[in-house]
Amino acid sequence: MIDVWCSPGLAIAPHALGDDELARADRFLCARTAATYRAAHTLMRRVLSHYRPACAPADWRFTTNPWGKPAAAAPMPAPAFNLSHSGDCIAIAVSDCEVGVDIEHVRPMPQFDEVARYVFHPDELRWRARQPDPLRAFFRLWTLKEALLKAAGTGFSHPPRELSWHALDAPWSTAEFEGRTWLGATRAIDGAILSVAVPLGSDVDDARLLTLRTGRPAVPDAATTDDLVAIPGPFLAARH
Repeated sequence: MIDVWCSPGLAIAPHALGDDELARADRFLCARTAATYRAAHTLMRRVLSHYRPACAPADWRFTTNPWGKPAAAAPMPAPAFNLSHSGDCIAIAVSDCEVGVDIEHVRPMPQFDEVARYVFHPDELRWRARQPDPLRAFFRLWTLKEALLKAAGTGFSHPPRELSWHALDAPWSTAEFEGRTWLGATRAIDGAILSVAVPLGSDVDDARLLTLRTGRPAVPDAATTDDLVAIPGPFLAARH
């Protein structure tokens, strides 16, 4: 199972956050950033409860590894998950194996060529140089790289330039990292680039994108989390 839940706008719902999440949100100086954080973490809890209905969203408790990757610690086992948000977009990947997700709004970036040379492997830079839109190619590589490092649980504690994505023109690209082969795929959503990474052997053919919207319209096969409805479709239905 690989499900990627995506909310193109902030999913407004009563907060179901723990004390540590509320304290962190209160430390943000920007009110909009704090609102996004609260919405993203509330949605993460609600999505987990979609897979474990016996656990209410407010009851989840989390732990983190030494690099900050979260996992559900109580009150019951949960699927592997990962969270990302950019602007008002929120993405949550849920899987029966390690998973990483990253979403970024495509936006002008000062000195993005210099950032690319610092972050991307030479092979990735050569692929990017062949692309008609260097900025979108930058965000594709960036989200793939961050999704992989989040899936592996190391984050950017590992020098990102030392690993490389290959077969970037294929539906699922590949990368070697820490003795394992990883698969990654990308699609564009409402001006954002979304990438997901999973280990080789995952059931990528059935990977789904579940696009969230509020209300309860009569949509066949829709997945719901309380007042949210997710319209499911193949993850790679619309390649970027």
